[in-house]
Amino acid sequence: MTTAADHFRAATAAWAAGDHPEAERLAGQALAVDPGHADAHSLLGLARLQSGDRGAALPHWRAAAALRPDVAAHRYNLAELCRRLNDPVSAEPEFRAAAELAPQWAEAHFGLGNVLGDLGRVSEALAAYDRAVALQPSFARALYNRGNLLREEGRVVPAERDYRAALAADPDLTDARVNLGAALGELHRWSEAERCYREALERRPGDADLEAALAGAVLAQGRTAEAARLMEACEPRAASPALTRMRREALLPPVPDSAAALAAAHVRLRDALRRAAADPPRLDPGRVHQSGAEPPMGLAYHSADPRPALEAFAALYAPQITPLEPLSPKEGIPRVGVVVTHGHEGVYDRCLGRLVERIAARERVAVALVCSRSGANVLRHLRPSFPGEYLVLPAHVHEAAERIRGARFDVLHYWEIGTDATNYFLPYFRPSRVQCATWGWPVTSGNPRVDWYVSGADLEPSGGESHYTERLCRLGSLPTCYERPPAPPAPPAPAARRRTFGVGPDVPVYLCVQNLRKWHPDFDATVAALLAADRRGRLVLVGDEQPAITQALMARLRRALGPNAERVGAIARQERGGYLRLVSHADVVLDTPHYGSGANTVADAVACETPLVTWPGPFQRGRWAGAVLGRAGLNPLVTRSAMQFVETAVRVANDEPFRRELAAGLRAFGAVWFDHPDAAVELEGFWLEQVAR
Repeated sequence: MTTAADHFRAATAAWAAGDHPEAERLAGQALAVDPGHADAHSLLGLARLQSGDRGAALPHWRAAAALRPDVAAHRYNLAELCRRLNDPVSAEPEFRAAAELAPQWAEAHFGLGNVLGDLGRVSEALAAYDRAVALQPSFARALYNRGNLLREEGRVVPAERDYRAALAADPDLTDARVNLGAALGELHRWSEAERCYREALERRPGDADLEAALAGAVLAQGRTAEAARLMEACEPRAASPALTRMRREALLPPVPDSAAALAAAHVRLRDALRRAAADPPRLDPGRVHQSGAEPPMGLAYHSADPRPALEAFAALYAPQITPLEPLSPKEGIPRVGVVVTHGHEGVYDRCLGRLVERIAARERVAVALVCSRSGANVLRHLRPSFPGEYLVLPAHVHEAAERIRGARFDVLHYWEIGTDATNYFLPYFRPSRVQCATWGWPVTSGNPRVDWYVSGADLEPSGGESHYTERLCRLGSLPTCYERPPAPPAPPAPAARRRTFGVGPDVPVYLCVQNLRKWHPDFDATVAALLAADRRGRLVLVGDEQPAITQALMARLRRALGPNAERVGAIARQERGGYLRLVSHADVVLDTPHYGSGANTVADAVACETPLVTWPGPFQRGRWAGAVLGRAGLNPLVTRSAMQFVETAVRVANDEPFRRELAAGLRAFGAVWFDHPDAAVELEGFWLEQVAR
């Protein structure tokens, strides 16, 4: 008589020989003889899994684990199958049992880490991955998954180390190479990210997503023409060829070669928008967060009036996104969500973080910061005293909108709209009854579903309402509660200050700390006039993180300035302390026209007591310095023409008593301006007014 053991031995031999159907038949015969044969259940479950029927495998692996609960492999197999069937709650105890039964089995700890990550129990998941890697240091998949989890938590530097270790253990783990590129991009090390994407493409030629990532890395380095060629080459393989084409045609150079080149780029953009209006490119809700389909940021930097182009983009997208039906408000005090998207946490905290914290502490409004998981960790670190809540969003924009809708905010206040795909597309879903933009990005959204743009009376010219598709709210205060930067004291003598820049005691130093993308070609002639007026002066710029950006601007200035370009130099970007030292030691800080200093730069100059010369423009993005200096009573620093700008800057740099007088005015103003509560009270009142309406 053939026993269950005989059938099982024959089944294992058939499996080893690659005859899986025969193995499945024989394992079934073993179970017909002995339904309690745990190993036959295990093999039959494996056969069903190999045939693609996970559901049919589950009862067999569940039976094997129940019959032999002391066998780690049975518990592990059941756990992994439950996880693949999206049942992490059932999977967790089985993984734990496998790890306890075989504590030296790295794979069991790895599986436990995976399911704990699925359950959102991050610290426990990381501990499980740590154990797996400790047991097997070359465990590439564990290193890779731990890197992914660390990166999601905002811990990008240790994530980079794990990706590199995973690749050292398994150079063919291409996903690790791709995610290493993404991590390096988050660290703004775009040339290294580019190399990762190129290496990944050698292993996955024709991968449209990788080609798009490569184009993005090249674009981030300022190589716009090369990025456009890459986009054009991958366009036929893209998920949405029309969207890729429009993105390529809408590119604007970060540093235009000339005013004529800039004008030509804007003509190309207008033509692209006209063509797109006739046949709008289709959006995929599941991919829009990484589509790059938001309007180019160059519209804010170099467009005379970005509103028409931003409205044209909105006309393409708004009809494709159905706004969500609002839920009824929650009982109790009004609820406001402040949206801070990934990568913008630092600038938000400096510019608006203290203001929002003040409002939350007053408890007339329940404030929640709406952010990514990694963003919540960053914001908690930056402002541990914030008394409000956090609403963590999924990566996909349509899912994020649903989560916000479920929170039932009375008002949704966006720190920025337009600086990434998430904060640009999220308002189209209208996840809150009232949506507000504010000055984190100093141009209109163009989106008809954004109700308000919150600015300050001093920042807006007469007729400024026409610059926005939103209704304009002019707060009476400058709309920030900026905390005093830790500015170092400046040496009283000009010679000691100038030594910081490596120049002689009689060489005035003009410092411009603005993002080089703000350098409109119109500013070149003003700089030329300044260097001609002060034959000894030196102009110092703070270079961009991407060398190609700095090189492009310096090449343009060499053409515009001729021999005087030798007196212009770019200094490497500094850590916060080194940057503030530069500001405090400069003779004068120069504002850029059109898009000038924001709250950050102006506050730094005030704290460092270094005069800042500005030439306000007609739009909010060029009026922050003028607004602050006007409130400080330092109107001589607020000029009305290029000639006056040059004359004022030269006088400040060369007339030390005048400079000291201005520095005293900045000191007196800073004593009352920093962390002033009025803006918080006004913004809170505005929010409450919207709720009352």
